[in-house]
Amino acid sequence: MHSGTGIPTNSLAHIARLIIAARSPIKIIAAFVKIVWFQAVNILNTATPRAAVVDIIGYLNETSLDTLSVFNQNQELSDENLSNVQMFVKYSAALACYAYSCPLETISELDIVPYMGDHVANLSQSKRSTLHSDNTMMQVDEDTPLIHSMLLYLQYDQLNVREDVIKLFYALSHWGYGISNKDDFLKKCMPQLTPSIWELLTPAYDHLSNINLSLLMKLISIDVRYFQACVFKIFEDPNWEIRYQGLDNLFGLFTKMDAAFQTEWLKLLSHLGPVFSYFVGGLWDKEEHVRSKAYALIRTFGTLHLRSAFRCWEAYFLTATDRQRMSLVSLMIQLNALFPDWQVLQWESLLEALEIKTPVDILDEITRSSSTDHGLMKSNGNGSNNDNNQSQQHQQQSAESENIKVLMLTLALQMLSNHLSIEPAQIYRLKFILVQQMDFQDCELFNNGGKITIDFGPLKYNPKDPARVAVMISCIRGLKKIMDSFAPLPAETVATLASDSVEQNKVNLTENSSPGVYFIDVVLKMVNSGVDLTKLGHMMLKAWLEIILIVVYKHNILEREYEQSIVSCMKQIIDLLTEEVSEENKLLILEILKCLLRRSDHLTAMVLSKQILALGKLMTKSGIRNSEPVFLKAKQFLKSAFLRFAVAGLFVLMFKNQAVTDSKSNDVDLFFVLRTVIDQDDIIPDEDYRGEIIYLRDQPVRDVLDKLMKQQMERKAFSTVLHNTSRYVETVHTHPYSENILNDYAGFITALIKHTTDWRRSDWNINPMFTMSAILLKEHARHHAVLLPPSQMILKHGLQTCTIQPENVAKLMAAYSAIAAIPSAPPDNVFADIIIEELRNNFIMNTRPNKDTLLALLELVLWDTKPGTQDWYIKVEASILGQVVYERPRTRYFTGKIQPLSHFFVGFIKRASTSQQFTKKDFKVYSCLSQLLVDICATDPKQLSVVLGYLKLGQGIECLRFLNWFILTVLKEKSDLILYKMVGYENTLTDLLVRTLNTVGIDFQQPDINFSYSTLGEKLLLCFLLLKVYVLLKLRSGSLDHLRLGTKPQVLNPVGFWMTIWPALRRLLDTIEPSTLFISGNIGITVWNMFLSLLQFLFTSRSEIVMINAYEWKELLDNLLQKLDENDRSMSFQENGSTDYMISLDDFRSQVKKVRDMFDVPPIEVPAVTMINQLYLELRDIMRLQVESITVQGNNRALMQAMTQL
Repeated sequence: MHSGTGIPTNSLAHIARLIIAARSPIKIIAAFVKIVWFQAVNILNTATPRAAVVDIIGYLNETSLDTLSVFNQNQELSDENLSNVQMFVKYSAALACYAYSCPLETISELDIVPYMGDHVANLSQSKRSTLHSDNTMMQVDEDTPLIHSMLLYLQYDQLNVREDVIKLFYALSHWGYGISNKDDFLKKCMPQLTPSIWELLTPAYDHLSNINLSLLMKLISIDVRYFQACVFKIFEDPNWEIRYQGLDNLFGLFTKMDAAFQTEWLKLLSHLGPVFSYFVGGLWDKEEHVRSKAYALIRTFGTLHLRSAFRCWEAYFLTATDRQRMSLVSLMIQLNALFPDWQVLQWESLLEALEIKTPVDILDEITRSSSTDHGLMKSNGNGSNNDNNQSQQHQQQSAESENIKVLMLTLALQMLSNHLSIEPAQIYRLKFILVQQMDFQDCELFNNGGKITIDFGPLKYNPKDPARVAVMISCIRGLKKIMDSFAPLPAETVATLASDSVEQNKVNLTENSSPGVYFIDVVLKMVNSGVDLTKLGHMMLKAWLEIILIVVYKHNILEREYEQSIVSCMKQIIDLLTEEVSEENKLLILEILKCLLRRSDHLTAMVLSKQILALGKLMTKSGIRNSEPVFLKAKQFLKSAFLRFAVAGLFVLMFKNQAVTDSKSNDVDLFFVLRTVIDQDDIIPDEDYRGEIIYLRDQPVRDVLDKLMKQQMERKAFSTVLHNTSRYVETVHTHPYSENILNDYAGFITALIKHTTDWRRSDWNINPMFTMSAILLKEHARHHAVLLPPSQMILKHGLQTCTIQPENVAKLMAAYSAIAAIPSAPPDNVFADIIIEELRNNFIMNTRPNKDTLLALLELVLWDTKPGTQDWYIKVEASILGQVVYERPRTRYFTGKIQPLSHFFVGFIKRASTSQQFTKKDFKVYSCLSQLLVDICATDPKQLSVVLGYLKLGQGIECLRFLNWFILTVLKEKSDLILYKMVGYENTLTDLLVRTLNTVGIDFQQPDINFSYSTLGEKLLLCFLLLKVYVLLKLRSGSLDHLRLGTKPQVLNPVGFWMTIWPALRRLLDTIEPSTLFISGNIGITVWNMFLSLLQFLFTSRSEIVMINAYEWKELLDNLLQKLDENDRSMSFQENGSTDYMISLDDFRSQVKKVRDMFDVPPIEVPAVTMINQLYLELRDIMRLQVESITVQGNNRALMQAMTQL
């Protein structure tokens, strides 16, 4: 052979059989194979067909399998035998490459056998052509003896021939031109090849690693399933050591991917994506050793390796199904969270995937709908069931599509929050996707010459829809990361700024680098969309509030474009403080408000009133539970707000907005809040007033004194401020106030009087000023020289021009008693003197006094004198002076001061009321005056004659009016001494009554429908009322305790009084012709009714005069009834008058019969108290008729004047 003479093919085959038959050692076999290789490569004179080489080498390897298997199992195999075996396999592999038409140059480059380079290089051109002339195509599979043997060698680890076999298959896969079914052949070999290739994927960098990787990619291009199954088996193995070792192989795989590799195998990168997912998944393996190794390996990845791996991921992402993407994107999210600087997916690929709409097959919908209808018409429901299954499957696919979109959006938001490089246009695209996914309405994206804008409407959100809740949670979490993500500006950006600009914008450098600036409007629109925040649930609401907190705390909210949205957003969350939300969320809201206070006084001021109201409700509701975190946080915020805005008119605003009615409700107690928040030593920072420190607790009063007059506000609001200021002084901070404040208060009162001079009484309420003056005067008694004069001025002003409340004025009088002992103070209570003086002025002035003021003054005086109302005064005085008033006897303010006014009282009572309508207040005025007169007379019995001396019998109606009020009051007050003395004036009373009855001068022939409103009608009513009153007086006088009174019993002649009165009364009744009673509008029935009422009263009071005059009165009534019947029969219906009048006449007849029957069956006796109350009601009605008579007369005069003009 070395001489150039080759061995014929048949001889080679025969020699091979002889060698095997002789059971030659492996050394001989290896030498023979080497000879065959030498002959085949050097192309000696004898040609060696490739098919023959396949048969010979296949035969030798097949027959040697048992020997090699024994060698592989022999742990003590000699080096010589190992070397011979390896030489045998190497030359067999090289011959296999040659036999299947692999180029000799390629075989040489693979370096399978060492001796061929020189020979091949020196081949002549003719021999080279001969070398390629035998290109017989062969069918090969995994059962071909040569291939079968080589696949088995892959399992012989002891022989260390795996690399040579891999080189063989690498050569066959790339240059095996003689194999006609190469792809099918390789596919069938994959089950044995893939594990070996996997074993050789080591982190080492050598010639074999590239060969192994190329072979792997070639196999993957044919069928990727075997490799992926191999990886799956490794990383799903329960033995952690196998997973641990497998990481090295994957590391070896991905660290060998350079740019050339990516270019060559670009179309196959997607197949490596799932493999990289297994590698990344090792970071969260359940075994710590695996996790640690995976973390260490992935950290050693270079930038090129990472990009290659992520490119595989991206390729896999672009081709994966929704179900595959679910796990893939989840891993991407986890990896990006672990390594924020790694861009696991390119923005464009991610955004394009997000922008793809969920496909809706319209034809499928129509078909499914029609088939469902068809199925319903069938008796058999199989078709309908199939449609239902299809519908469920479609819904499941749609749900998966939505889920993966949410995951992709989560990844995008997370990557953006990690400041991965992105173009502004891509951010706008992502923002548009986000608002669509969150279900904002009317979302539109506009691109105007590269300037992108996004418009979107309010958020539509249903918290009861689990799918929408899940989407919202994902979006909110991502949005929260973006808003909370800040990074320094890139160096190149800062370098482009001017030096002065850097100084000016130093604070905003960090803010401008946040991607959250693009999403501020999304957050604000989300909250301002009208969604009921109380229905969100705890976790969702917490997430929303955290985003708002981030926006307020970290972003530039001072832009004008955000102002209204920020204010509206703040109002929304402030309202939550009073709703049923969790304590954690309330603390979040309070933190938001605190941040807003620190960031912007302007924005805080726009919602400050609402904040104070809400926090006031919250603190009021908490009450004594003032150790709760929410309560303490609210208190801290309010104190900060008070200190910040104290000198800006905050308290005037607070007092203006706190309605008077609200202070009486349990909803919010502003003064509890102020009392709780403001501590004694709180000082307003950086402020002083006339050189003195300004304490926060003084500022509300100082604020009102300084700013109230300067502000333009409605009078009702002005009054509300005064009321709440007084409440503050009364309930929060009574003392001490600095001398400057007290001096300012005096000046304030002077300005207040001037300011309100022309105001109507109904415009404002001055009474809080009385209370505030009383408290300041009492608590600062040593400054009475400063406070007393303005307090007197404001009281006079209130009495003359305002509606006053007795309680507030009483506080002033009580406060004066605290300074009465001071030597420099006036000895008398100056406020009581003002009241007496004002009473006198009310009576002597020509104009009609204000009934409200007059009543209040009279009540103050009356309650001070009456024993039964001393408790009221004591309670009022205790509110100013404290509990000390209960420990000492009370000193009355008006002792000895009202007696000089008695003639004014008498004059007022006896005069007719000048009111346009006799109201309850008018009645109280008359009652108070009567009680004061009775008290004067009871205190000094000599004053009775003085009081009665002011009456003149010639003023009959005035005397009647006064006596009715006075005697009724004597009876009601049970002033027995005056009652005893009044009996002594019986003759005078009798003369007055008889004169009145005799001189009444009524023409009963002339009807008068307004008789009740006339002066004569009033006089008669008062006369009959006085008769009733005097009846009660005489009855009461008969049961006096003379021993107690120190008087002597009087001899009363009940008959004498009535014997004097009755004739005059009988003459009046006889004047009434029975026939006139049938005339419409006659006066007779009215007078008869007065008499019947008197008889009825005498019966119910059990007066003895009834028994004395019973016969005569009974006969009088019988005659009246008889005449009524006679006249009734003799007159026609037309003569009787209208139907209404006939009804009135029937009522009169019934009343006469009723009183007539009382002589036979007397009515029950009525208690004296009840009768007194009834007489008061009658007196009130008389006074009301008198007032209405003035109105009627005025109307009649106006009518006559109008007729005259016509």
